Amino acid sequence: MTNDALKPCPSCKSITVNVISSEADLVQCDLCGMNGPQKFNRAEAVAAWNALPRARPQADAPTPVSPAPAEKEAARIEARDEVIEAARKTVTAFDTRTRLPDEITRLEEAVRNWDRLTAPGAGGK
Repeated sequence: MTNDALKPCPSCKSITVNVISSEADLVQCDLCGMNGPQKFNRAEAVAAWNALPRARPQADAPTPVSPAPAEKEAARIEARDEVIEAARKTVTAFDTRTRLPDEITRLEEAVRNWDRLTAPGAGGK
């Protein structure tokens, strides 16, 4: 049998599984390291691996979407807003008479430039 006959890993669903041959043969997942039962030959090791229980796919189940990118973006925006607020307080404390509007405009422009540079796909970070 070839690696084409091997089912995906029952633990992590990876398709990168291989037969390991030494004194006994077994199938091992390259991603999570799960081992199948040790057998006396390659064919038995593949058959034992393929017989391991696997979760049944649910036809109606939606594909899970990782919330990480949205959470990361929300955290970035929150951090940016905190920087803006701290800068406004600093500028207000520095000069509340004539320079305040100019400083706030300058800070807002700096934040817009920062957003453009750090946006996904902008090549900034």
